[in-house]
Amino acid sequence: EQVRRNAAQVDAAVQRIVSIIRQLSSLVIRSRLPLAHCKLDELLAGAVDRYRHDFNITRPVVVENPLGSQPVDTHVEVFEDVLGKILINAWESYGNRPDDQRTIWLRTALVEKPEGRLVRITIDDAGDGIDEKIRDHMFEPFISTKHTVGVGMGLTVARHTLRNLGGELSLENRPGGGTSAVILHPVEQKAKKTVHT
Repeated sequence: EQVRRNAAQVDAAVQRIVSIIRQLSSLVIRSRLPLAHCKLDELLAGAVDRYRHDFNITRPVVVENPLGSQPVDTHVEVFEDVLGKILINAWESYGNRPDDQRTIWLRTALVEKPEGRLVRITIDDAGDGIDEKIRDHMFEPFISTKHTVGVGMGLTVARHTLRNLGGELSLENRPGGGTSAVILHPVEQKAKKTVHT
């Protein structure tokens, strides 16, 4: 029985190592992902559903999407993964508070930049805010306020992935407390092959 327990712990540790290596590998590769022509409302709904399922969270995310079914060229799997990492960060920012006190808001808007039109997705929480000790390093690998092995990769990978898609990720303190994570994602990407879904 002891050997079985030890083997299970070794297996779990190996899986964490594999996950860390996979995430580190993604940081050194700048890949050109195949893109799909998606509707923003469906994209957001799919990403939120996946986050709630993957992390076993029953509390809904409050989504305010005035852009409706605005078309966006993206890689669905990658987009869902990025949004999931940001949403779980927002969820965990509430510490030990009960689930019914962990509200996460998601808002969308269109912005015009010299490089083209972008969708801005803002994820707000009313949690503990950005820890001043890590503020200047929060996008570096393994930087985290948690004290467990294999953490501190979520924001690093999310930002790198968004940059591969021509976008950006930033975090700032939210007025009134908590954090605002801001995703900027191009609406159209003509240089890359796009499939219609």
